[in-house]
Amino acid sequence: APVLGCWSAGPTTTGASGVATTVTGSDGFPHPIRWYWAVPVAIPVALTLTLADGYDLADVETDVQAAVVALFAALNVGETVYTLDVQEAAAGVNRAAINGVAVLLDGVAADYTPASTEIVQIDGDVVVA
Repeated sequence: APVLGCWSAGPTTTGASGVATTVTGSDGFPHPIRWYWAVPVAIPVALTLTLADGYDLADVETDVQAAVVALFAALNVGETVYTLDVQEAAAGVNRAAINGVAVLLDGVAADYTPASTEIVQIDGDVVVA
């Protein structure tokens, strides 16, 4: 039965990386259809905080970790992790306490850009120092 004006014109091939098939459109022509499964890629995330006088790491560490975890949980497949977004998430926890945030993504102080089929996740815990 046609679905949205299309029906499968051949077998569906499912592999470890995705699915491919050909459908015949309402125009009578075959159209190849492919989609790919998101591949998780886990990277270490480390932050070094500069704190205002009177604040200790214990005052903000748990909340900073939670804010960074939430940021990563909201990423889409193929979406770049920007160091500035991580800095903003961390500093937003308590702007009075946090004067600065240095970020390492996958060991580098730079944005992390995954492949178009990858979804970035945190390898282990967010390290906050």
